[in-house]
Amino acid sequence: MTQARQTVSSAGMLGLKAEAAAQTQVLAAFTYKGVASTLQRVWVEEGAQGLMKGTAPRCFYSACFSALGFFTFETTRVYLLMKHLEKKKITLEEKLDVKLT
Repeated sequence: MTQARQTVSSAGMLGLKAEAAAQTQVLAAFTYKGVASTLQRVWVEEGAQGLMKGTAPRCFYSACFSALGFFTFETTRVYLLMKHLEKKKITLEEKLDVKLT
């Protein structure tokens, strides 16, 4: 989504803008055509290390938010279970009181 377009017009541009447009045109020649070509290009230019860049931060990020999600789920589950059991206990006690009297 952020790669340069195939053609960049530098008509009417002067100085730094024209130079930037020319550099963009050079970069546009190396646009990615899909996932396979992207992986192949990264493999050729940077090797396996290039394909694994960002893996550790992403794993850390995912682990933190997974832990937060599990904590929230389990806390809510226990809270709702306790409320349910309290309600059952009250209704059971009411039934027992009625039968005993």
